[in-house]
Amino acid sequence: MPHALDGDGKRQPYFAPLSYYRLSVPVIPLPQLINDETIQVGSRFLQEAAQRHERFLVAACGQHSYKTLDWFTENAAATYSVRMLGVFDGMEVVAFVPRDRMAP
Repeated sequence: MPHALDGDGKRQPYFAPLSYYRLSVPVIPLPQLINDETIQVGSRFLQEAAQRHERFLVAACGQHSYKTLDWFTENAAATYSVRMLGVFDGMEVVAFVPRDRMAP
């Protein structure tokens, strides 16, 4: 996803406005750089998703975002199977599927 631009045309650390993308599922935008807020929001998200046995995707664009993707992968490993879907225009997309929803 391209980065949002502020009024002066400077890149912001968040992805472009989500209204640009036609999605029918909730999206949780996070800063590109992993920080305390990312960990707090990510931890809450992982806990809620695990309780509901929901699958989800994480998209990472750029080296700093890959650290966030690594954090999600490490913290979801106990309850989720992780599968790389591919790299699309420099954006790595990974699927997280609850282990109890995996086919035998």
